[in-house]
Amino acid sequence: MWRWFKWVLITVSGLVLLLVVVTAVGNYGHIKDTDYNNPPVFVTADFIDLSRIDTISKFRSGVGHDYSGNGETCRSMRHYFGNSSKVTNVSDPSEKLKIMSQKPDPATGIEIYAPADGWLLNISGENTPVGKQIEFAPDNGQGYHIRLDHVYPDKGIHMFMRVKAGQRIGLINDGQAVDMSVFYIYRGQFRLVSYFQVMTAQVFAKYQARGIKNRSDLIIPKEVVDANPWRCENQKSTPSFAENYSDTPEGEAFNNVHLSGWVKQIDYKK
Repeated sequence: MWRWFKWVLITVSGLVLLLVVVTAVGNYGHIKDTDYNNPPVFVTADFIDLSRIDTISKFRSGVGHDYSGNGETCRSMRHYFGNSSKVTNVSDPSEKLKIMSQKPDPATGIEIYAPADGWLLNISGENTPVGKQIEFAPDNGQGYHIRLDHVYPDKGIHMFMRVKAGQRIGLINDGQAVDMSVFYIYRGQFRLVSYFQVMTAQVFAKYQARGIKNRSDLIIPKEVVDANPWRCENQKSTPSFAENYSDTPEGEAFNNVHLSGWVKQIDYKK
């Protein structure tokens, strides 16, 4: 009886895994290309507790490191979400990193959620010990995936798991930033769009309530960055910007959007 049950279990598990793999391959968009200037709308729940966030980097910013696609180079085509209040008056970069690298306290951590119904396709380690990378395939994404970096998954959250929109999947600490990207791969080419292009009006209304007027306020136009390109150090294993342009008052304002409740930072590098 046990041997029969074991083979049934193995067979069912194999079929489920095959279904997930087929779904993943299809979702990566290998069959049909899509217009990344007009992507589908599929985010039906915000991925983060927005009440705890005050700063968001813009799409194509000079924040972080080079993360680009669509034939573009040397720009960050993702968004960083963070709460600056805990590090506002910390001038020592190593102390800032120490604060941001702490594991989240369950009582004070910022909650992370599934942005739509779909599958958790991958949960993997980071180059730095700040949480995990979580890759998510939404059911209605038409090939698009969402990747969240620096998240500490909740107990019981695992690869090939089915999740519902708004379901909590992890935490970040309250002095940490989490970055997220929306992408698909077509014939080996990396396509990227802004998170704010793929969310419903109901989700974006939460941002409007925090002072954001238009989705375009969170996207730097391609022509602007092409005309005034960032400088990259592409000889590194992870291409990075030669200098962090958000560390000056002018660069900080150009690269980021501040939600209502933001506390102005005073510790810019000289």
